[in-house]
Amino acid sequence: MKEWICPNCGREVHPGDQICMYCGAQIHNTNVTIEELRKGTQKTMEKPSNRKFLLLVILGVFILVIVVFLLLWFLVLKR
Repeated sequence: MKEWICPNCGREVHPGDQICMYCGAQIHNTNVTIEELRKGTQKTMEKPSNRKFLLLVILGVFILVIVVFLLLWFLVLKR
């Protein structure tokens, strides 16, 4: 018998559960074995998401632009 696991967090769920009690994800395909999940997890771990890095870079550039703008503005006001 296959173990039922959450495809989002990988924890074991009870047969028939529609929502994981650990992470709240909906359980659509509960016929996934732990080995199949590990294979899928390894594939996603090989190519990490750069979304957080991209957001941090955009935020850093935005803050830098604001700081430069404020410095220039204060320098113009001192004249």
